[in-house]
Amino acid sequence: MESSEANKLATYVSSAEYSIINFLKEHPDCTRKDLMPNVIDHISIKANQDGEIIRRSQPIHTLAFIIAIKELEAEGLIQIERDTVPFPMTDHKSRFSLVKSKP
Repeated sequence: MESSEANKLATYVSSAEYSIINFLKEHPDCTRKDLMPNVIDHISIKANQDGEIIRRSQPIHTLAFIIAIKELEAEGLIQIERDTVPFPMTDHKSRFSLVKSKP
């Protein structure tokens, strides 16, 4: 992977992590079906030359979402409840929630 592509992916992953945390604060215990489109929509927003907002989802956005949920889960910031699929996979029924911090 080229350096500029790696930097772009890292930026998308960081943005996806931020979006995931914020979405889960507002929508605790949501499914991936609810979470993924919202996050991808957020990280795929760009402004064109006329300043109009456009959304163009690309495979790199999906990859960034997957990396972000894996990193957040590994860091212990989110919890993923997988009913029908084995770890580390998720499906649309998988439930995501923030890990409650200890006082």
